[in-house]
Amino acid sequence: MTFPASGRGFFSVVFLSTILLLFSFSSSRAVDEGGKPKRPVKIGVSLSLSGRYEEMGKMQERGYLLWQDDVNSRGGLLGREVRLIIEDDESSPARAKRIYRKLMDQERVDFIFGPYSTGITEAVAPLAESRGYFLLVSGASGDQLWEKGYRGVFGVYAPASRYATGFLEMLVKNGFRTVAILCADDSFSRLAGKGARRWTTWLGLSEVYFREFPKDLRDFSGIVEELKGINPDAVILGGHYRESVEFARALESAKWRPSAFFATVGPALPDFVAEARDASEMVFSASQWEPVKKVPYPGSLSFAERFRRKFGSDPSYHAATAYAAGQILEESVRRAGTLEREAVAETIRHLFTLTIIGRFGVDSTGKQVKHIPFTIQIQGGKRVVVWPEEVAEGFPLFSPSRRVSASGRR
Repeated sequence: MTFPASGRGFFSVVFLSTILLLFSFSSSRAVDEGGKPKRPVKIGVSLSLSGRYEEMGKMQERGYLLWQDDVNSRGGLLGREVRLIIEDDESSPARAKRIYRKLMDQERVDFIFGPYSTGITEAVAPLAESRGYFLLVSGASGDQLWEKGYRGVFGVYAPASRYATGFLEMLVKNGFRTVAILCADDSFSRLAGKGARRWTTWLGLSEVYFREFPKDLRDFSGIVEELKGINPDAVILGGHYRESVEFARALESAKWRPSAFFATVGPALPDFVAEARDASEMVFSASQWEPVKKVPYPGSLSFAERFRRKFGSDPSYHAATAYAAGQILEESVRRAGTLEREAVAETIRHLFTLTIIGRFGVDSTGKQVKHIPFTIQIQGGKRVVVWPEEVAEGFPLFSPSRRVSASGRR
């Protein structure tokens, strides 16, 4: 099994595409013919700046703000300044719905970006659809978002069901046999777990354990003891930041860990290493973006550098996907030559472009089908890309019970 739509052929042409894309953005004057400032383009978004999804929401906010600076430095959208309106939904679907109603009905914003998390996006998508707004979904990946017939819900990165695919392919390459899978009971985590189970079967691995747990669970000691008795080769955890930290800590407290441990979302955030400390070492995860020098996506390395200068911290993929959503909107408006929402939405439906996170292109449902996520591992306190092999920055490391050579054989 090969990594979908990947390979040396694809990555070798990225450089040429990058050069072409850099010439596609043009600047316009931000005043009308009479010399008066043009009305700004208002873009609204509700983000989880507090509550369960705070870490990811704040990363997204910073990504959007950096894009706002950059697009305005290029003259805005069709010569009009971009003005973001960002509000805190406190990780609450009900509050997010109130915010989006206000943005669309009272603020009458020109465009909206999607919120963070599949559950909150599910809550607001019908509101946007009914009011003629499309959603660029840069903070959610639940597959069901593209199974409800929406015309204007566009995914920015790979869906939840594919988060563990690269990791599982890597396990097969390295001779693993048994996998344990568990997930929280929220929409995204369930889909990540379901996808992992399906790919485990397709790739010929053996699923020896599955469990779903409450999303607010913080004590994983009982589950770890169950896993310790089964002793699977690998464990996959579908969840968000807090679950990743607490499960890694539980493994350390039990003085046991599988040969490979994969957790969604958490390990891709800089705070994971700082909070989980030694327990973070050798944990795998999926990342929708990393500043990889081998893959020169347009502006990727520059984005990381400028993010550090502006905010004093490293960006996670959550910041990069927010920035990419801005790039997709910017390119679509440029190609459409108008700010009329339906014309821009129609452009997005047929758009193929490169952003800082890689390829963008959606199918007829709006699901992202072109983007290739990375598998990363914490090594020496740093995120290291270990899969796909052709862009890997290092080899995957496994627990002492399983030594793997550079060739991928024990």
